Amino acid sequence: MNTKLLTGPERELLTYLFAIFALNVRDALVIVDEPELHLHPKWQKILLQLFIRLAQSTGNQFLLATHAPTFVSPESIQYVSRVFSHHQRSHILRLNTTILPEAKHLLNIVNSQNNERLFFADEVVLVEGLSDRVFFEAVLDRYGRSLSSKSILEVISVGGKGFFEAYAKVLRSCEIQYSIISDLDYVEQVGSPEIKALFKTDTREIKTDVLENVKSFDGDALVQAIDQALSSGNWEHATQVWDYIKARRRQLRKDLSAESSAVLEAFLVSKRTERVYILGRGSLEAYLPVGHGSKEIDKLIRLLSRNDFWEQLPQHGKAELELIAQSLLPNSELTESLA
Repeated sequence: MNTKLLTGPERELLTYLFAIFALNVRDALVIVDEPELHLHPKWQKILLQLFIRLAQSTGNQFLLATHAPTFVSPESIQYVSRVFSHHQRSHILRLNTTILPEAKHLLNIVNSQNNERLFFADEVVLVEGLSDRVFFEAVLDRYGRSLSSKSILEVISVGGKGFFEAYAKVLRSCEIQYSIISDLDYVEQVGSPEIKALFKTDTREIKTDVLENVKSFDGDALVQAIDQALSSGNWEHATQVWDYIKARRRQLRKDLSAESSAVLEAFLVSKRTERVYILGRGSLEAYLPVGHGSKEIDKLIRLLSRNDFWEQLPQHGKAELELIAQSLLPNSELTESLA
């Protein structure tokens, strides 16, 4: 074999193979420090699969010390241990599978959104979508997140409020502190019956976004569910789809009394003590300048790239954003100076 014709990553993989088989290493502990060095993420995945196959064929155990999220996969998750510093002492924590019975399934959710970096964070902030992540990263950076050398705080987009609990299970199993920032409609999942009664279904949005929108995935799902129900006579699935569509399109009643408004505010304050920050003004759009929507990601990035982006935000939402940032970054010197 002419090794000169091989690429760097190919030579790297062959080096591991030759070392194992040429030296006839069997039933041993093989320690590999930072196997990701000089390798593209694609080759890191290939290398992980190689280690898994070598472990099966040679009886060797491979101990990988890595900072690369690529090596945390549904196949390897059951063997992952987290090494972290706490009070100037190193701690090793094995994934707690007793509180994470569906580890492989839950990690598939994490993998599907390329969010493996959460395993390397000291603290995680969970948000719903990409726009939320981009926005709150900018806000937290303004308050000193990127300047902190003491801890790593990652903002993770989970792909919708329905995935908050899946991510929370993974983080709890790793003993990683986390917070949640959500739209006001998250109350539909975490609120008491009294709080949920303060909201109503937005029938106009269902009409325009589901029934009349030919590109609506929810509309397609509803039609398919009704077809199945008519064929089978079982309306259980169709009812679930309809309930899901309505739950996604709930809005706060506009005729709330002062007493009801006070009840809602007290609930939002109580959730903050649980590190759940529910946006009191509804959704991200309420905190952006006129003409900016959360789905217009390019426009949002252009806004946040401006040195004066904070000055461009509506004044009415800044106090709440400041409260969230100060709660998440309590020890930041920049937070104190901006307060």
